[in-house]
Amino acid sequence: MKHRLVTASVAALAATALLATAAEGKRKPLKVKSGTQTTTTTLDGGVSATANCPPKSFVIGGGYVAVPSVGLTRFVATESARVGVRAWRAAGRVFTNGLSVSLTAEAYCARLRGKKVAAVTASAPLAGASFSATEPRATCPRKSRLLSGGFAVTSGDADALATAFVFENAIDPLDSRTWSVKALRGPAASAADVAAVAYCLKSRKGKRGKKKSAIAPRTPRELTGQTLLPTTRGGVASVAAPPCPGKRRGISGGFRSFTPSNPVGAARFTESRLVAGVWTVSAFQFTEPDPPPGSPGPIVAVEYCG
Repeated sequence: MKHRLVTASVAALAATALLATAAEGKRKPLKVKSGTQTTTTTLDGGVSATANCPPKSFVIGGGYVAVPSVGLTRFVATESARVGVRAWRAAGRVFTNGLSVSLTAEAYCARLRGKKVAAVTASAPLAGASFSATEPRATCPRKSRLLSGGFAVTSGDADALATAFVFENAIDPLDSRTWSVKALRGPAASAADVAAVAYCLKSRKGKRGKKKSAIAPRTPRELTGQTLLPTTRGGVASVAAPPCPGKRRGISGGFRSFTPSNPVGAARFTESRLVAGVWTVSAFQFTEPDPPPGSPGPIVAVEYCG
């Protein structure tokens, strides 16, 4: 009798797993939409781009890539965040006259049947002494899970924007419901505000079987890829996270770097997005002297599999 009960339990678990796999296989894939702005900058000039999701779909995450015409040593990302519920915006500053920069924002869109993605924002001032850091942390409420996140740096002073370097934009390793953003302040005359934005998935009541989308009903799994910054000034490094296992797919991501002791040692992230289904980041080395003393710090691509 006991043997029969165990056998029945194993069979039930196997059937449940098969049903879950079948349901996952029917999920609609993410749609990737992009928006691009190309501009020739003035000193401390800004550039922004917005990507819009198609009708009946909603943005569940996003990314960006900046491609300056000459080198990468003058672009600083100041925003990568959702706008409303159907768009993603990226923005940055370029403090070189006459530099042509092409910035692309990417929105990752899904049909959220019976679900809602709410934004939770936490802000912190970047107003201490030069080379000080701040870390706003946005936490999803209970009965919801963190799906993706973003950041935004705001200030009325162009110098403050151009020297506020975001060097982390990812889920807090110690709290799976918290999105963490870390930024370093340069020698700016004015303070800046740094915001971390968490996008939290909460299921709404609906008919059973009507909740199929590009998002699996479970906590995203984190995968990382890591490389070192080049030792030469202006050198660029790129790294991608591993592909998601099984039927999981990359739905969002971010980046991490070491905590620099001064702004010229901070990694400048010019790319953070999905490329061929895996999260990819690029950053450049901007430090004095050239080559920098000691070993270059790592950059980490962080991918979340849904």
